[in-house]
Amino acid sequence: MLHDMLESIKSDSDAVPLTPLSTKFLQTAPHQRTHFVAVYRENPLKRQTVITALETLKKSHPDDDAISCLIIGTENKDMYILDPEAFTVLVKQSLPSQPVFLRSTGLYDVDFRILVACRNGNILVMKKGANTPKFCITLNSHPIGIERIGKNIVIATMDKNLMCYNNKIKNLWSIPMPNHITCLASMDFKAKTFKGVLVGMDNSEIRVYRDKFLVDTMTVPDIPAMMQFGKYDREESTLIVITKSVDSTSLS
Repeated sequence: MLHDMLESIKSDSDAVPLTPLSTKFLQTAPHQRTHFVAVYRENPLKRQTVITALETLKKSHPDDDAISCLIIGTENKDMYILDPEAFTVLVKQSLPSQPVFLRSTGLYDVDFRILVACRNGNILVMKKGANTPKFCITLNSHPIGIERIGKNIVIATMDKNLMCYNNKIKNLWSIPMPNHITCLASMDFKAKTFKGVLVGMDNSEIRVYRDKFLVDTMTVPDIPAMMQFGKYDREESTLIVITKSVDSTSLS
């Protein structure tokens, strides 16, 4: 009876996901189920998850050294905004799919927007005070990265495309890449008043785009897996690249 009830819950897409202990019970052979229940009947049911995406959101002030809230996306299709001092949950939001990339703008105490790229290829927007996130873009392929450049949204996908949308979700341009994209990062070079995106590819090349125009290329020792551009130590403009072999390269 318990087995049939759990199987019914598991097959219901709208039901709450099973805990690891319940899933293990379903995998147990029929002649071992009574013993399994006797052993684990006093164990509390806990649903553990893993983090799939991280982002920060300035709390009260936009200054570079101002405190920020932590935004966490999980495998359980949930998104949390945590208080930066007490680490309590300020906002919990359920999502239709697992979040893989998060990008935020604004201030938590004033007004904010959070872009959520989901594993199923949908892009959502979460606004302050909204009960549910708003669906805005359906991609033809899984997202590799998403960045906010000014008022535009730049997205890289697994089908080797780099595309840009405006605030009204109108596609402004789309560029096919010569190789598969492995990572995407924004580039705000304040000394040169330059804003663009960095596109890492599986041929160990990093391309720099301003809007849809290619302005520079560089090669790193291995395939780039992650990039971050910004201030590092005393350098105001540094590009940190983590490669597939878990080596890091710093380019100032």
